Amino acid sequence: MSDEMLSGRVPSELKRLVDADPRNNQDVLRTALKREFGSDETSRLEMRLEHRREQRRMLERERKEIEGDIASLDEEIAALEEQLDALEAETSRYESALDDILDMMTESEMHVDPGHGKVTTLATESGNTAEAVIEDLKDRADERGLNLSEDRFRPRGGRYE
Repeated sequence: MSDEMLSGRVPSELKRLVDADPRNNQDVLRTALKREFGSDETSRLEMRLEHRREQRRMLERERKEIEGDIASLDEEIAALEEQLDALEAETSRYESALDDILDMMTESEMHVDPGHGKVTTLATESGNTAEAVIEDLKDRADERGLNLSEDRFRPRGGRYE
């Protein structure tokens, strides 16, 4: 390999460091350039090592961010599961109350309408209107195959039972 001339300007601080080094300027420059551009095996490996270390640090930061995102998602999932469980429990209670009323209707020939006490109580507890409860009772009766006539959802003789 032949030597070639290289010249350039450097900051005065760097020049002072080079001048303070016991090696001559040419040796300092050659060593620095070899380290920078990896012309010898040690320099090349040192650069690869530093590059890999930096990649690892970057991946560690990304992993911490991802773990934080996962923790946030886990919290949100848990909250949504709780909401879903509460809604399912509320729906189950409502359907059970509908079934209780339908059972009473089939066992005792009871009639109900929007003014019936059991209907108004269920409407209040469920946040529905009494009319919506009547419609749900009709739908639930059909689902259960109870074949209750439309008359059963009106007061019998103008009075409630």
